[in-house]
Amino acid sequence: MGRPALHGIFTGASRQVYEHAAALAKRRCITQVERRAKKVVAYLEPEEFSTTWVGNKAIYRTRMMIEDGGELLVIAPGIKGFGENPEVDGLIRRYGYRGTPYTMELMEKGAFPGSAMVPAHMIHSSSEGRFTITYAVNPEHVSQEDIRRVGYEFMDVKDALARYPVLGMEDGWQVIECFLCILLFPVPFPP
Repeated sequence: MGRPALHGIFTGASRQVYEHAAALAKRRCITQVERRAKKVVAYLEPEEFSTTWVGNKAIYRTRMMIEDGGELLVIAPGIKGFGENPEVDGLIRRYGYRGTPYTMELMEKGAFPGSAMVPAHMIHSSSEGRFTITYAVNPEHVSQEDIRRVGYEFMDVKDALARYPVLGMEDGWQVIECFLCILLFPVPFPP
C-alpha cells in the first residue's frame, strides 16, 4: 500500500477553485465500475484499522457499487472495538448501526447530547436495509454477539481469509468458486 501523498492545494472562494479541487478528487479518489456487484469484499489493513469508527470507510466507499440485496464483507483482522474512545464505543454498542429513522428518533430523544458526530457516523455506517454488512473479525477481540448486536453479520476472520485469500489477489472483478462476481476493494487511505 502506498504512502499518503499531497496531490493538490486549492485556495480561494470562487466556484472555479472548487471545481478544480473536485475534478482532482474525482480522478484520485473515485473508482468507477461498469456494474454493481452482488458481493463486495473489502480488506482493512490491521495496522490502520482497529475500530469500526475508522473501518466503516469500507461502507462509505463501496455502498454505491453493491446491488440491492447484496453483501459487503469487511475482512478486518485488526478490529478490536467500535468507537475510538470509551464514550463513543459505548454509544455504538448501545444503539448500533440501525439506519436513519432509528438514529434520528434517538437524536430527538436526546441520546447524543453535544455529539452530532456519533449519530452521523451511525447513519453513514448503515446500509439502510439495502444490503447485508458482514464483519469478519478475530472473535478473541470482538465477539460474534457484539458484532450482531450492533446490526452486522459476523464471520470469523480466519474463515474469511481461507475463503477469500485477499492478500494474494488483484483489485477488480473475481470469480471465486461458483459465486457470481466479487469485487475485491481494499480500503487504503487515498493515494
